Parts: sequence; C-alpha cells; structure tokens
Amino acid sequence: AMATPNPSYILRHPSRPYLYAVQEENFGQIHSFEIDRQRPGRLIGVNQQPSIGGGPCHLSTDRAGEHLLVANYNDGTVTLLPIDSQDGSLKIFTAYDQHLGSSVDRQRQNSAHAHCFLLDNNEEYAFSADLGTDEIY
Repeated sequence: AMATPNPSYILRHPSRPYLYAVQEENFGQIHSFEIDRQRPGRLIGVNQQPSIGGGPCHLSTDRAGEHLLVANYNDGTVTLLPIDSQDGSLKIFTAYDQHLGSSVDRQRQNSAHAHCFLLDNNEEYAFSADLGTDEIY
C-alpha cells in the first residue's frame, strides 16, 4: 500500500484505470495508482514523483492521457510529468515554469500562487491561472 498524505486533489486518467493524487505539502509529490478491477474501491500504488514545487493543488491531463499537468500553489510553479503508456506510472518532469509577481491583496497575494494548469481545446497551448498575481500564464 502507498499512503498519500493530504491528497487534496485527485484525477482519474481519461481512458485507463489509473488515478493520480497530489500530496499537498511543502515538498509536493504526485502519486499514481492503478484502480483494481478485481476488487472495486481498492487502489494499487504504482509510483510517485516530485511535483517540483510546494503545495500541489491541481492536476489535469491531455486527452490522450500522455501528460499530467501540475499546479503548485505555494511556490507559484507549474510542472509537466509524462505518463507511462504501459503502466500509468509517472516519469520525471519534462517541463517547468515559475510564475513571478504579486497583486493588490497583500495577505493572499504577496507572491505567485499557481491555482490550475490546463490545455486549450486544441491542446496547442497550456494555461495556468495564478491567484497570487491575478494573471493567466
């Protein structure tokens, strides 16, 4: 079994029996699980990878389920993790971006806080909304 402390956001793979969960902590991790078809409700731990940022809070995938997009709230970073097509495991990150800036509410917006990370409908561009800067990256 693989425990996931503070799994505040989970996402099912778009077409295969896999589930991904954030570990929303200062040194964030993303956990991958196989959904056990023989025993409904049971998850089998596959692996985990660093989210390359603190407080991962949002996950999304491309339609084919080849990449997992991660938003890290605490650090204002976003990360792209490839998904292994054979077993649903996560590979080491292949892209990373750091948001910079702040906005008007000094209590909540003193630094960047990536809040989500999504692809456009044509999967040509990736967009991230940042709560801390009031910007779309």
